[in-house]
Amino acid sequence: MLKLYFLLSIFSFSLFAQESKYQKAFQEIIHQARRANSNGDFQKSIQILKEFFKTDERKINSPSIVLFLQSDNYEKIGKYKESIKYLIYYINRKYKKWNEFVLKNHDKKNVKDKLSKIPSELLKAYDRKILLFSKLYKEGENRHFKKDKMDILYKKIVFYNDFCEHFGTLNCTPVADIIDEVKKRTLREKVKQYRFRHYIFLSYMYYQDDIQLKNKSTAVTFDLGANTNAVCIGRGLTYENNTYEFNLQPCLYFGYSSLEEVDSTSSGADYTGNAFTAGAFGTVGGYGHFFGAKTALGVSLSMRYRYGNYEDKEVSGVNFSINNPTEISYGGFLEGKYEYSQEKEITLKVGSITGVNSLLYILQLNFNIF
Repeated sequence: MLKLYFLLSIFSFSLFAQESKYQKAFQEIIHQARRANSNGDFQKSIQILKEFFKTDERKINSPSIVLFLQSDNYEKIGKYKESIKYLIYYINRKYKKWNEFVLKNHDKKNVKDKLSKIPSELLKAYDRKILLFSKLYKEGENRHFKKDKMDILYKKIVFYNDFCEHFGTLNCTPVADIIDEVKKRTLREKVKQYRFRHYIFLSYMYYQDDIQLKNKSTAVTFDLGANTNAVCIGRGLTYENNTYEFNLQPCLYFGYSSLEEVDSTSSGADYTGNAFTAGAFGTVGGYGHFFGAKTALGVSLSMRYRYGNYEDKEVSGVNFSINNPTEISYGGFLEGKYEYSQEKEITLKVGSITGVNSLLYILQLNFNIF
């Protein structure tokens, strides 16, 4: 019995001696790795931990202090993905149950009291994780990571921002700043991005047509003024961003003209009358939102085809006829626009076209359809 006790004592002492020897070696290696880290020689610190603790192979089974130090080393040399990996190993190694509970319940009110008892070191690790993900995201922006990779990273940023807001002690600034910047950038890109918009429109038009009255006997022509009120119905297409827009606006119009000679003594016919007029009208042009999102100024070129059912007339045996019952004309406009709701716009156009004695005025309402 005494002999057995003696053998056990020797065995225990041997184990203690070996454990003590290991502890000394462990402490010495940690000391060397920390000293290299403190001196800024992070690659040396990484190599020391790799060789002694086999961190690449053992990963989560490495001592927690080793995992945390290795995470710090990789952060210092800008390898944020590796740093995050070792930090996650550290959290799962030292606080696995707490971490699982926190990730599942951080947004639930009924566990608020329990969450207040989270170990302070775990909160510090979460702080570090938030910072590392923000650094990794910024690195991705600088190095132009692929879009799908950046989308995954941004989802993590959003998650950790939401996660962070449930703990008053965590520093949410790194991820909150990224989210704010992404929103601003998205808005800037939206401002620049062009898109199509379709709409129908209704226009009121006023102008004085230049109608030619012809003496059939002498072939001499005289000027008539046809004061015309017309309505034009059409469909428009706009290609726009938040600063500029380019549009095509064709329409069909019909109206009523009152005719009279510009000089009542010129032909001797003293021609007066009324006529129905119709045709096609269109503009192509562009706007700039120089004074705000709801207002715009622009210019356009126009083309018109006009037909009128003007009557011939006989005076004192002399026959008169309309020389230009149909006509194609061209011109240009200055335009101003105001968007008074998301679906509706009002436009004023003032311009000049061939075959018209006066300026042509157009008041137009646009109704967005998609």
